[in-house]
Amino acid sequence: MVLLLLADFAGVPKGVVNGFFLVASIIGYAVIGMFCRTTIPEEYFVAGRRISAPVNGMAMAATARASIGAMKRGAILTDVGSVKGNVARDWRALGRADVHVIPGHPIAGTEKSGPDAGFASLFQGRWCILTPEQGGSAEYVAAADRLAAFWTMLGSKVERMDAQRHDLVLAITSHLPHLIAYNMVATAHDMEQVTDGEVVKFSAAGFRDFTRSAASDPTMWRDVFLNNKDAVLEVLGRFDD
Repeated sequence: MVLLLLADFAGVPKGVVNGFFLVASIIGYAVIGMFCRTTIPEEYFVAGRRISAPVNGMAMAATARASIGAMKRGAILTDVGSVKGNVARDWRALGRADVHVIPGHPIAGTEKSGPDAGFASLFQGRWCILTPEQGGSAEYVAAADRLAAFWTMLGSKVERMDAQRHDLVLAITSHLPHLIAYNMVATAHDMEQVTDGEVVKFSAAGFRDFTRSAASDPTMWRDVFLNNKDAVLEVLGRFDD
């Protein structure tokens, strides 16, 4: 999970940034410089610096609470997590009406985690869902447009929707499939003892897809399931219908 704090960025060369992301772990105080081959107009950076703190979903609120006091008026507070309802609720309760809370979710990546798993074309042609608050001020709407433009410049296709709708859609398209994958691989591991290794020996492509999904970070997915439990349980309930 990543918390992005967009504040003021000065001294950017006209017309282009050689695409750098400053990835800062606010909790761990680790800072990692990452480069991406992207040409971004200077106008986008008039509002600022991009600071990113990778934290698991359950630490999102605490991380935002620890950093929001340092954010300038008009800054954008966003994220790249897989659950949006809790983020919208917790962040809007932080008491900074002058900071624009716009949760986001780029649907990209692999089963691997961390900066080393990134690559230049990661967001190319992939959806990024933003869940801005409905009925915001003109300044807030403009901030959402700037954030959408940022993701578009990275190659993403941007969609906007309600946070609860996002969580229900992702429960069926992503969260439940990962839950099934974890349980399928765990069951296969137990069955290996019974079948003398034949489960792995005769596994087909479908099972290999399960193992890839089940190789994802279990701590991250624990937080996803806990934060989106209502939508996941609702989808699970449909299997009984």
